[in-house]
Formats: sequence, C-alpha cells, structure tokens
Amino acid sequence: MLKNKINKFFAISVDTSVSKAMIKKEFLLILRNRAALFLLFIFPSIMIVTLSSLTKDVYKEKNMKFSLYIKDKDKTAISKNLLKLVDDDKSFKLLKNSKDAEFVLEIPDQYSRDTSLKLNLKIIDSINSEQVEIFKTMLSAHIISARFKTMAHSIKQFSRKAAKKILSVDVSVDAFYAVSFDKAKNIPTSTQHSVATWIVLSFFLIIVPMSSIYANELSMKILTRVDAMNISLYEMVSLRNIPYFVITQIQILIMIFVGFFLVPLFDAPSLDISGSILALIVLSFSLAIAAVGMSTFITVVTHSSGQAKMLGLVTISILGFLGGAIIPKFAMPEFIQSYMEFSPFSWAVDGFVSVFLKSANVLMIIDDAWKLALFGVLTYFLAMFIIKLHIKKGF
Repeated sequence: MLKNKINKFFAISVDTSVSKAMIKKEFLLILRNRAALFLLFIFPSIMIVTLSSLTKDVYKEKNMKFSLYIKDKDKTAISKNLLKLVDDDKSFKLLKNSKDAEFVLEIPDQYSRDTSLKLNLKIIDSINSEQVEIFKTMLSAHIISARFKTMAHSIKQFSRKAAKKILSVDVSVDAFYAVSFDKAKNIPTSTQHSVATWIVLSFFLIIVPMSSIYANELSMKILTRVDAMNISLYEMVSLRNIPYFVITQIQILIMIFVGFFLVPLFDAPSLDISGSILALIVLSFSLAIAAVGMSTFITVVTHSSGQAKMLGLVTISILGFLGGAIIPKFAMPEFIQSYMEFSPFSWAVDGFVSVFLKSANVLMIIDDAWKLALFGVLTYFLAMFIIKLHIKKGF
C-alpha cells in the first residue's frame, strides 16, 4: 500500500495531451489577468527607472563641497595665494558675497606679518561639528601651502634650489595616507542595486496571479477532479507551476534590458554586469525555484485569494526588509545585518550584486544559489503535502 502511494505521488502520466492542456490553461489564465501582468512586468520596470534616477547621488562616492566667502583685509602674497589655492580646489565653491555661503573666512590685516593673528571663521549655515572639522582640515592644508609659496618666493633670489624644495612639499591630506577599500564593502551604483532588488521582488510577486487561480480551483473542486484522473500530485503541481518559472526568466530579461537601455535615458548610470553570465543564469534559476516554492506554499496554506495575497505581500515586505531589498544592507545597523543572513532575499540580492559589481563567477555565488534552491524545494514539497491534505478533505 505504501509503495502504491509513493508511486502515485511521483508517477509521471504518459498522457502528454493532459500535461500540455494544464500548462496552456495556466498560461492563458495568467495572460488574462492584466493587473497581474502590470505588477509582474511594468511596475518593477517603473520602480527600477525611478529609484535608479532618484538615488543616483546616494550611491556615489561622497564628495563634500563647501561654499565659502573669503574677506581679504590683508591683501598680501599669502592671502592671494590662499585665494587661488581655494579657488582651484573642487571641494570648495568660492563665492563673491557672504549671502549664500556656508562659511565666511576673514583674513585680518597684517596677517602675513603677525604670526599670532588668527583667521576669523564664521559659520553661516547650520553645519554639524564633523563637517566643520573636515572643512578646517582641508582649509589648513591650503593655508600652510600658501605660507610655503610665499616663503619660497622670498628666498628664491638667494637659493633657487631651496625654493624649489619648499614648493615641492605636498601638505594635502591625501599626501599622508595611502587609502584602499575592502572589495567586499564596495557600494553598488543606484542602478545595480535597483535592478538586483527588483529582480528579487518581482520574482516573488508571482504569488498574486497564482493565488487567484488556485482560489478558483479550490472553489470549483478542480483539484479533486484532477486527482481522480490518476495524475500524480507531483506532476499536477509541477505542471501548473512551469508557466511561473518561465515568467520569472522573462522578468529578469526585462529588468536587465531596463537597466541597460532605459535607465540611462533618465540621467542615471547604466547597468554594469562585470561577472559571469553563467553565474547570472544559475542565480536566476535558483531564485525562480525559491520564488515558485514559497509562493506555492503561501497560496495553499490560506483559504482564499485575498488571504494569500495579504500573507504573501506581508511576507515579501518582511523578507525584503531583512534581505536588503528595500533598504540597502550597507545602510542598515550592524545588529540588523546579523539577522539578514537568514533571509532568502539577502542571499539573492547579495548574489546579484556580486555578479553586477564584484565580477563574480559561478563558484562565488554557488553558496547563495544552493541556499535559494534548497529553500524553494523545501517549501515546494511542504506545499504539495498540504495540497494532498486538501484533496483528502474533498477540496
């Protein structure tokens, strides 16, 4: 008896016409649901373009720029050198009046002769203390350089070599540090992050058409009728989910197309894929398995389309938040990042960002891929077990 149950669970029907009819039926039902098509294809594309454009400056390397007005009462070589150095520095915007300036710097009279005199700095705008210290550090380098230039000019007539040595001294902040960044902490562009997150979110949105179709099947007792046709549970669930797997692969092609060609039209960076295309395919298939498995599970544990959609969207929101799909992982507090490792969304987003940004190959994303696939398989078989219970109860 046990052997017969197992055979029925995994047996593949030889009637290919029934299989084709089930797949075709599912495709037609999905294509007739215009709201679902908008949610699966158009909405994610709009969000990628919008977020890539709006957040393009957030993902850029931060380059501080200070607006500054300099009131020169000294009118000497030092003050003129300082004005030129500041004007040449792209970190400063030298203004002609103090009205719109964040900082006002006054060079007092006799400053070049009296070394005890200090520059008078007035902060016009509400600038935090950290920015003030950064401003003072950057400006100090120019003040020292201005003094060196004046000193070199003074001794040039006595020793050109000494003057040249003084002028060669670099007192900028960059001259004292050799800065390097850990590649694991590279920040993606706005487009790379938007495409990665909306690929993941759009895949899991298949729960919307899936729940509607399944709710109708329950109300019409279609599952019981199909089971009576001696089609195995495994085949029945697998066949009806083939269209959703195909849809996810169409989704990723559309998302990548949008990232490559549409996003740059809105003055945002184009999608850059530096990794292996094979890695992208493996990750896409693994994510599709996870999305289909979880969506099927949520669909069958609820008793109506409304419940499934609500539970699905809540689950997507929670997993999306914990997975860095809503707020980037690097922007989250460390204590929240520790919980993100348990979210399938985190595995997927990390995998796609690695392919886009870090030149990842299959070996580099295989850990994320197998966890996604395992998650999908487990939730898929749990869903089939619950469907079997529904059939026994006559649904």
